Amino acid sequence: MAANYATAAVGTETSGSILSPSGKNSVSGLKPTVGLLSRGGIVPISGTYDTPGPITRNLIDNAILLSAMTGEDKADPVTLNIDGNKNYWEAIKTGTLKGLRFGIIKPFLKDSLYKLSVERIVQNGGIAIEFEPEQANLESFTRVLSADMKVDLPNYIKQYASDKVTFHSVSDLIDFNNKDSLKRIPYGQTLFAGIVKEVISKDDLAGLKEKLRKAGIDFFEKPMADKNLDVILSISNRNAGAAAVAHYPCLTVPMGFTKAGEPSTLTFIARPFEEEKLYKIGYAYEVATRFRRAPAE
Repeated sequence: MAANYATAAVGTETSGSILSPSGKNSVSGLKPTVGLLSRGGIVPISGTYDTPGPITRNLIDNAILLSAMTGEDKADPVTLNIDGNKNYWEAIKTGTLKGLRFGIIKPFLKDSLYKLSVERIVQNGGIAIEFEPEQANLESFTRVLSADMKVDLPNYIKQYASDKVTFHSVSDLIDFNNKDSLKRIPYGQTLFAGIVKEVISKDDLAGLKEKLRKAGIDFFEKPMADKNLDVILSISNRNAGAAAVAHYPCLTVPMGFTKAGEPSTLTFIARPFEEEKLYKIGYAYEVATRFRRAPAE
């Protein structure tokens, strides 16, 4: 994508795996609300938080790809009743920054690119509302991922793997890797080991998920409600974990380059299923800034 060899790509994210590479490569990535797109065929980390999403050079392409991907998949219950006929690209050019209220995370203003982006938004009629974010307690996040993958990965193998595949659990995969660790798992498999060791009841796991969800929602919703915000502005994947547990969609758009030449992106975060709002705001910002640079020929 960054080298202009492709018009569009699809990534998958649990917590940052669309936002982070988009941010490091000066392209636009959308992590949609879980449930908007089918997860069919995606190797799972967590059925609770996983979602595919489009990565493109510009937001019109991004909206076109999302429109093509959206729809109900009877094999993925979270997509039931999703309208597959919504064309996000049709309304994107009607977007504006004028009069909209943007939540500005105060500590991020130390980042010169973030500060410049906020200034550009204000110059184009946006209203910048600074706030000090509260700490979101995500201590149980890794534990939930381990517990989910312990179940979701064997289910994936059962549904999608060839009959020739002989392993059916994470323990089987560990044993398989250990037979030739130099080639199969050269960086170790600590995460796999943690998944095998994880033991938790369904009720306790549900409790942890609800606790995380509340922490994520509180992190965003308190300032959004108190200050009547349209979106919150972040940087790349810095708030990806809180957005993941809250199921809040994120759109990241190029916001320039550091003095060392490294790209960075501005991330717009909204409430669940507000992808159209994100596109309209993101497009208005994209047109007002044009920070992405094509690679040298």
